[in-house]
Amino acid sequence: MNAGGDNVHRNAVLGLLVGATTESFPEHLREGLSDAEALQHEIDAFVEVTASGDVW
Repeated sequence: MNAGGDNVHRNAVLGLLVGATTESFPEHLREGLSDAEALQHEIDAFVEVTASGDVW
């Protein structure tokens, strides 16, 4: 049975990652992440793809 909300957690994390790209996001929170550099690369790639509109 699909009760809904299946994507809520995924979208919450995705929203946090996109929000972390803004200048107002505290730098110490971003830098304190494990593999912060790799995460930043993934975030940048995601933002580039979604901004281009060429998702598929």
